[in-house]
Amino acid sequence: MQEQILEYFSDLIKNHENKLINFNSDESKNLIRELKYKGKCWLDKFNKTYIQNFKKGYLKKNDYIENFIEKINPIIKNEIKEYIQNIPEDIMNDLSREIKNKIQDKVFELVFKLFKK
Repeated sequence: MQEQILEYFSDLIKNHENKLINFNSDESKNLIRELKYKGKCWLDKFNKTYIQNFKKGYLKKNDYIENFIEKINPIIKNEIKEYIQNIPEDIMNDLSREIKNKIQDKVFELVFKLFKK
């Protein structure tokens, strides 16, 4: 995204360099007004694209983490069952859900840190 922004402004300056140097002339003032309008339109479109890409990426990461956690859940239940025999089923389910939720929170935290860089 940073490259797109830099490219946009580099092209803009390169294409209008002569008119922008003399920015007090009427021709330059008209160009600046026109570029302001075009820039606002470009920025609106850029923001919409960025938000859509962010949402898609976030949902994809969320799906991946949910899938990962669902694969961990049977392991948690089996380990609890193996080490704590004769425990009522509802207590085992509550305990495994609590462990799963703590693992999920930690995975989300780690993924957030990873993708923030």
